[in-house]
Amino acid sequence: MTELARQRWRMLGEILLSKNLQSSSEHEDISVMRFKTYGLYLRSFSSTSDTDGTWCKIEFPSFEDNQSNILSLDIRLCSTKIEYADLIGFNNTGNTCIWPSEEVLAFYCLKEKEIFENRSVCELGGGMTCLAGLAVNLNQILNHTENQKNWLCSIEPKVLIWSRTLNDITLKERFDFIITADCFFFENLHHDLCHTIYYMLKDSGVAINFAPYRSKTLNKFISIAETYPFECRVLEHYDQEVFDKHLQMKLSRHKFVRRLLNYYRTHFHIDIPFIILIDGTFAFEALQWKIQIDEQLKAYLETDQIKCSTTLCAIRETELLGKIAFGAMLILKQYEIIRCDHHPAISAEKCFQHVLRKDSTKQYFLASQSSSLREYSREHRPDLPTMLITHNAINLERPSLLSHSIVDENKKKRLKISKHESNVLKKIKEELHLDEDKNVILKKKKKKTGVNPLSNKKKTKKSLKTQSVNGKRKRRRTRQIRMSSHLKEHLKELQKTFSIKDFFQQKTFF
Repeated sequence: MTELARQRWRMLGEILLSKNLQSSSEHEDISVMRFKTYGLYLRSFSSTSDTDGTWCKIEFPSFEDNQSNILSLDIRLCSTKIEYADLIGFNNTGNTCIWPSEEVLAFYCLKEKEIFENRSVCELGGGMTCLAGLAVNLNQILNHTENQKNWLCSIEPKVLIWSRTLNDITLKERFDFIITADCFFFENLHHDLCHTIYYMLKDSGVAINFAPYRSKTLNKFISIAETYPFECRVLEHYDQEVFDKHLQMKLSRHKFVRRLLNYYRTHFHIDIPFIILIDGTFAFEALQWKIQIDEQLKAYLETDQIKCSTTLCAIRETELLGKIAFGAMLILKQYEIIRCDHHPAISAEKCFQHVLRKDSTKQYFLASQSSSLREYSREHRPDLPTMLITHNAINLERPSLLSHSIVDENKKKRLKISKHESNVLKKIKEELHLDEDKNVILKKKKKKTGVNPLSNKKKTKKSLKTQSVNGKRKRRRTRQIRMSSHLKEHLKELQKTFSIKDFFQQKTFF
């Protein structure tokens, strides 16, 4: 059992023991929930909480400028303390969080609000919040969920079991619209869901289903729905904002893959066709996630020239594991066999290590869930890319530090001038008389000087005049006569009225 599996079992044990599972970085790393939100709404947690859950505020921004939020509501999220009874019975995946499909469906219902006016709407599988049903905000809203325990109190849900034998007269051909979000995960319920929608929908009604392509579950549901009198359409570009977010995520992932492939092509000369060396752990994980290895590798590496291969030891190892690895054995038997010459067979990990050492010039992509095998490859064959399955997708690992050091050394070797090149340069200098004269004394370049420290000195005060008295210098002091303000004003008035010429004419001298 891998360390990741142990951590997930430990998390489940904490839940079964009724311990409060607080969110932490450790739980974030081992969570299987790869993508959490599209960022279409704002969520803020409230300080008030109770034993049943935590209150938070959901706000969808307005689609027009200078307007308040188009929808703002308080919902109560399920408490991290979950009883054992809540984990059995009906599927409770909708009672863990607000899933991205529910977020996009609510966003779509708000943006296309006009089509739901004066219409009856039913949301199937609303989960914990029935967020899309609340977003419609119509006169008649009915939310159906499989779970009797619902964490939203403002709207009373109705328990409805999807069944091909549904026979409720109050629901027959009642609704103009039926909306669902990510309800195609369980393939054994596809027929039941199709019949439920057909039974409850009017003849002119429309069913709007938001779901990812996850492991072809969407295509399988469509193939079943086409057996009913439905006209099925798949729309990927239904909203520009959501479509742009999809493209942004796809481009960022593919850019990362292209950058890694260019790195290995440039520095380690890995080229098509790509040979993928797959062991039983990788095939077993792909089977658990229902991943078509060939198809996803071609889409991920953006080429059809891929050869999946394995060894007889890897196949023999899955055979010895028995029923638990039977599916992985069938997958490996479809691939090309690389000769390993092990009689009797050894473990797949040791066999793969031998294959990697045997021909160091052979270029492979190592696909394995074994961390020790991938670490061995990164240490002894740093020129080979390694990949593993995480969160329902195949992912390339970043190059190791050893790979980067080898690349740096090769760059230095390529840029270094050889002796022959150095001699040629010397001859050219001699012919062009570019040799430096040894007798010429080169002038030193002045360093860049900063601010003159003397210029930053404070100005010195002027020295006072001095007088000598008895051979001793006496400091001359000057006193300032200060006048009051009213005297200054009086003098100014006298200066305006007083004239020197008139003064002398009026005076008589004796």
